[in-house]
Amino acid sequence: MQQGFVITRQQRDWGHGSTIVLWLTTPDGPVKLCIEDQQSVFFVPLEEKARVEALLPSVDANAYCQAVPLATFQHTPVAACYFTSVKRAREGQKVISGAAIPLYEGDLRLADRYLMERYICGSLLFTGQVRQRQGYLEVTQGKAKQADYTPTLHHVSLDIECSQKGQLYSVGLDSDKDSRVIMVGAPQNDAPAWIEWVDNEEALLVALERWFAQYDPDVVVGWNVIDFDFRLLVKRAQRYQRDLRLGRGGERAFWREGGSNKPGFISLAGRVVIDGIDALKTATYGFRSWALEAVAQTLLGEGKAIDDPHDRMASINRMFYHDKVALATYNLQDCRLVNRIFDHTHLLDFLIERSRLTGVELDRVGGSVAAFTNLFLPRLHRSGYVAPNLASEGWIASPGGYVMDSKPGLYHSVLVLDFKSLYPSIIRTFLIDPLGLIEGLKAQDADPEADTVPGFRGGVFHREKHYLPALIDDLWQARDRAKKAGEKAFSQAIKIIMNSFYGVLGSSGCRFFDHRLASSITMRGHEIMKTTRELIEAQGFEVIYGDTDSTFVSLGGEKASEDADAIGRNLASHVNQWWRQHLREAYGLESLLEIEYETHYQRFLMPTI
Repeated sequence: MQQGFVITRQQRDWGHGSTIVLWLTTPDGPVKLCIEDQQSVFFVPLEEKARVEALLPSVDANAYCQAVPLATFQHTPVAACYFTSVKRAREGQKVISGAAIPLYEGDLRLADRYLMERYICGSLLFTGQVRQRQGYLEVTQGKAKQADYTPTLHHVSLDIECSQKGQLYSVGLDSDKDSRVIMVGAPQNDAPAWIEWVDNEEALLVALERWFAQYDPDVVVGWNVIDFDFRLLVKRAQRYQRDLRLGRGGERAFWREGGSNKPGFISLAGRVVIDGIDALKTATYGFRSWALEAVAQTLLGEGKAIDDPHDRMASINRMFYHDKVALATYNLQDCRLVNRIFDHTHLLDFLIERSRLTGVELDRVGGSVAAFTNLFLPRLHRSGYVAPNLASEGWIASPGGYVMDSKPGLYHSVLVLDFKSLYPSIIRTFLIDPLGLIEGLKAQDADPEADTVPGFRGGVFHREKHYLPALIDDLWQARDRAKKAGEKAFSQAIKIIMNSFYGVLGSSGCRFFDHRLASSITMRGHEIMKTTRELIEAQGFEVIYGDTDSTFVSLGGEKASEDADAIGRNLASHVNQWWRQHLREAYGLESLLEIEYETHYQRFLMPTI
């Protein structure tokens, strides 16, 4: 078997069945992995099996329904409905829903289900029948399983320049293999060699296709590159009644408009397009302005190469008609700025590690719900449950983080103590988990004296049947290793994933949302912060403010830095020891809560909060 990393995933109905197509990057180059004859599946209540079987022949003569050892969170047994194609499965869902029959997991994509059920997160091992194609290997009758492989991705930064009406002037491309600007216009003798001259707009599109075929990037990056650059490129190609063939294997670019003010989507077979703005937001960066000029100045200390930043369109038009070399320089500088931002922030490394940890696509914006689903759903199935549907209405919100009223004033010597990843620590310590909640409630219903872990708002958690605490523990240890090894992108990816799990459980956009889960995290956090305040004040110090996981402590007068540091460390040790003893005695739990002494302010102004 050979190792690879998933760049793009699709499912296609061919003939009478469905094929999953995974484009991979491998140590030996790109691979198109085809996994044929895949069945689409969703679940219905077992008691409705006869009615469903009567409906199936109208949409798929080969569809069938059979009992499986799974149940809903309400402990209702289910049957699985299998279809020969994705299209027929969608038609089946409409017919069954129209008959007022509940169905579960009908929204999962075929390719996603295939990967997650095999615990494949980005990297995999594969085998099958191999054929050499032009520029790639095609593997049919493919099979895949999980692996641990970190790819090296080849990427290009792309940027276009155009008129107000969208007429293409030039396309800039900057990669480690080749950097150039494809420019519409007559060749100039004194122009740099990196400018490729073409006669017209259609010839520019042809030259762009040729560049992609020759240099074959895995990833295309840019600034607003999807909703502006690629959207315009596809539309200009349509103007000439042609497809824009930028995908591997000469496959056409597919553009889909977004709905309800949502961004559009570009699909390139075997290549992924990543917008720099979306990627930075996913990595939790924030800027007052997301303009390329502003972000580049903040991160790199340099900006765009243009004379008049206040009227760029006029400058671009002037350069196109009177100084094409200057326009090409400006175009390529924008490409290089984006590449430098990606390099400076290690964005590609971050996205690769996020995919290797959770299985989400490289270009997935946000992705917290998808990451949780990928990790949790296959484990849930192995425990005998199907996932619930989204709670579209009637859901109950959970309290937010703890915020204490401040004690305003100007203070000498204020310490800040922070709980390290408080919400993930609460999940690990108090065994908070969707499966644990269902199994805990089940155990309590069978025996009101059952040994469960109490939560809030009626939530109780099973002591053995759970997955999330162990998942977070694995991520926690991996982050500690990454920090020791200086792997900043890996460490940042893990931190974001761990901290997102509370948000996922508290979001009605997640199928595992339950107010008892989220409340058992936030309300436990309130309890921990209030008790910690009492512990510190019992030591003779004043707590002047606290929020979510931070506590601000006044030492009552000016202290030398060494003395303040010693007090801070002693307070942290005292609080941690108290929680270890308390949780062991009160709940029989091992405390994974850890408060840390963060810093000492010699003078501190506390406003009214």
